Amino acid sequence: MEVVKVKDFVFEVPITPQAPKKRKESTQPKFKYEVILQNNTDFVINKKTKSTDMNLAILVSQSNFYIKDNKTEIINPLTIEKLRGFFNHILHEPYNDIDKVEWWDKGEVSNNFDKMIELMGNNAMQTMYKHGFYLPNYECKDFKDIVEQNIKLFKYCYDKTYNTGKNFRDIVNIASQVEKLINFNNAKIFIDAIADSNVRINLYNNEYKDLVTMTTKYSLNFNRFIEYICHDLYTQGISEFNHNRFQTYNDYLDMQISLYGEIKEKYSKHLATDHDIITLKYNTYKRYSKDLIMLNVMENQKELQYQKGEYAIILPTSTMDIVDEGINQSHCCASYVDKVLENKTLILFMRRKEALGESLITIEVKDKTVSQAKGFANRRPSATEDAFIKQWAKEKKLNYKKENN
Repeated sequence: MEVVKVKDFVFEVPITPQAPKKRKESTQPKFKYEVILQNNTDFVINKKTKSTDMNLAILVSQSNFYIKDNKTEIINPLTIEKLRGFFNHILHEPYNDIDKVEWWDKGEVSNNFDKMIELMGNNAMQTMYKHGFYLPNYECKDFKDIVEQNIKLFKYCYDKTYNTGKNFRDIVNIASQVEKLINFNNAKIFIDAIADSNVRINLYNNEYKDLVTMTTKYSLNFNRFIEYICHDLYTQGISEFNHNRFQTYNDYLDMQISLYGEIKEKYSKHLATDHDIITLKYNTYKRYSKDLIMLNVMENQKELQYQKGEYAIILPTSTMDIVDEGINQSHCCASYVDKVLENKTLILFMRRKEALGESLITIEVKDKTVSQAKGFANRRPSATEDAFIKQWAKEKKLNYKKENN
């Protein structure tokens, strides 16, 4: 068999000239965007196409928003449609040429589209941005007035607390009230204290001023008061000074004044416990005070007590007697306690002589008239009971008409 070698397959291969490559058509874009002005709040972008040359101006510092046709020199107010048309070629593409405008978010133009629309028609947002506060729309509305009244205070509060995770809205509103009602230095003291505190403040709008006026109302030292709220309460396990805590502290101070005529302890070391203790004392005091009044009222009416046959009419000796009567009789005489204490009406009890502790008929006397006589569940007196009431009223010179009951 003949041996096959590599060289048997080696030949001179003629070189065929290659056809020249076709030149690719230009891939240059049919449009061009160029930033021609920008600062921390404003920018102007020029856009050119084959047929157009226009400028988009977002001048927040001047509250000026427009599109200018550079060929015709016509300037039109900026609208949503015009804004969308201007960016139509790059709306969903990254555009990082705007790098000095503080409020511009990096990435796609569409990420900033809503913000530009809000800025065009929102005076509060424009005001905040002009001063370098690039807050969400809803916060701009909340803080616009404070910024316009005292930019220095707002900036101090913003720098100290805005990015701390605390409730900035409450802090700046309270600080504003402190500055308005006391002075700027005390407002700074409050801001510094809350910035260094672990306590979060969360109050209702109408409580901002009330919190500040507590210092005058209860003769509290402002610095000590702020230290108590921001630091002392945290050591007591209170991490949020909210509406309930605010009311607890107010009540604690108020009840001391009611009981003692003065505040014996302004800064309780155990607020929750001390509040519960003084509440118990206060409620006991109130009931005792009312019962003293009740005794005086009944002392002046003791001539109306009466016994005859199997029935008797007696007077209550305490406020709880009237409350218990209402419960036992399933009617509303308990609601008459304050009226009795104010001598606006009088409640008496008709009982069987052999069971003076058991409710039978509840009687109201008003202006020398038996205005009501009711049994259980507001039943009318029986004929026998009515006859007794009529006899009693006659002897005590009271008016009584059964049909009125």
